[in-house]
Amino acid sequence: MSKLPFRYTLTVTDNQSGRTIRSLLQHELQFSTRLQRNPVFREQVRCNDRPAFLHERIKPGDILSVPLPPEVTSVALEPTPIDICYEDDQVLVINKSAGILTHPSARERQGSLLAAVAAYLHPLGQVPHCVHRLDRETSGVVMFARHAHFHHLFDVCLRDGKMHRSYCALVRPPKPRRISLNLPMLSVETGQDTWQTIDLNIGQDPQRPSRRVIMAQGQRAITHFRVLARTDTAWLVGVHLETGRTHQIRLHFAAVGMPLLGDFVYGDRQETNLWKQETNLFTPVSKSGFDGAKMDPALQFLIPNEIHRGRQALHAVRLSWQDPVTGTSRQADAPVAQDLKQLWQSHGGAANVWQDVQNSLLD
Repeated sequence: MSKLPFRYTLTVTDNQSGRTIRSLLQHELQFSTRLQRNPVFREQVRCNDRPAFLHERIKPGDILSVPLPPEVTSVALEPTPIDICYEDDQVLVINKSAGILTHPSARERQGSLLAAVAAYLHPLGQVPHCVHRLDRETSGVVMFARHAHFHHLFDVCLRDGKMHRSYCALVRPPKPRRISLNLPMLSVETGQDTWQTIDLNIGQDPQRPSRRVIMAQGQRAITHFRVLARTDTAWLVGVHLETGRTHQIRLHFAAVGMPLLGDFVYGDRQETNLWKQETNLFTPVSKSGFDGAKMDPALQFLIPNEIHRGRQALHAVRLSWQDPVTGTSRQADAPVAQDLKQLWQSHGGAANVWQDVQNSLLD
């Protein structure tokens, strides 16, 4: 991998003649306005091997040399083994284990995946930036950019719909609600070849800001899913995200009566308390200091053994994207976590179903 400082070199064409260097950097190389304002960056831009100003106009044959300024990491380095699914000069994709924070939080500054990736990149003079995140208890693929510039490129890629995230999850089979909901409910009894869509807006819980609720005034949130396999007590579903709101998959499946196994934040342990019909808000039921032994016996099937205690059954299987520089299609896969395989089998699921999960998500 390239070691920073890294420089772009560009030869001006006839079609680019007469433009300013700033215009070329913004539209051809997609440099952010913030980076162009960086004084270290501006001092090192060169045209025909001489210092150049961003307002200068260029002519055919001019050779621009543009640096990526060095960065300083804001997290303490924590040399910890990481499972790399993919890496190139711009990004690396890690298979995150459940139980690890993607990024340090205000309450937990140590033990994050970002700190481990920072230690890995430090010898190359690079600093990681999270392109997207996974919840602590979600496993699977997560992308880190090697520089703020690459982070900007891939953030645009994500917002423009050129990056796709696919998951698999284990959910409770749906059952008829005992209360009437003023929300679209899905027909999930169709064959496994049918993709279906959950389109419910998500907003911040006004009482618990760290959580999310279904609300008409929230941001648009769209989840596509299909049922891949069934048992009496669990369904295996494949999921594609069209949007990426916080806790979107967990909240959407709970909202349609199919909560993720092991999700005791948004799960329907007390079904009649889940919905506030007068405000149309989904209200998660919390239980601090969860102890599976004290659960309602009718809900013990959510954790049929010791395998799955404290972790929602959600795994990010695949990340695919269009390279923002070359336009080439890229992909990174993470094998389904072993604890989810064991959980599926404990619910009577076939052991060989995982061989077809990734292929099923491609359709």
